[in-house]
Amino acid sequence: ARPSPISSHETPKRARVRSRRAGLFCLLLLSSITTWRGHGSSSTACFFHHRNDGPFDGSARRAGGAGTLAGATACGALGGGMVVSRLPIVNLLPLSDLMGTLGGALAGFICAQFPRSYNTLEGRLGEFCRGTGHAAAEFGDSFWKFVMGS
Repeated sequence: ARPSPISSHETPKRARVRSRRAGLFCLLLLSSITTWRGHGSSSTACFFHHRNDGPFDGSARRAGGAGTLAGATACGALGGGMVVSRLPIVNLLPLSDLMGTLGGALAGFICAQFPRSYNTLEGRLGEFCRGTGHAAAEFGDSFWKFVMGS
């Protein structure tokens, strides 16, 4: 294995431990962002805070369903991973593919919750993400039914 140009003094075991810690940190950061509900001063009508919502219920409601939200997150993860892998300097950094995938997933997760409107840029972007997420969810459901034979 070729040593990384950034950290040539690290042993492979130490690099694995560091990458696992970074991955765990990213997962914890992503989960804390998604469970953070209504603590800001958002005045948009789309972001109402309901008392009985669980950590993902409000997000799924704003996105138009849990399948749409999961599909938009998956499409964002694929897109983020593809974009970062093509950037000339960034793809040489350690864990850049993981960061691109997690960043894209977070972008898809947030984008699917934008307000429903065609009059603003955010609204059109939200409609695009919800449409992409819905198509991905339908494709995944059809593929699962095909594989399982039902």
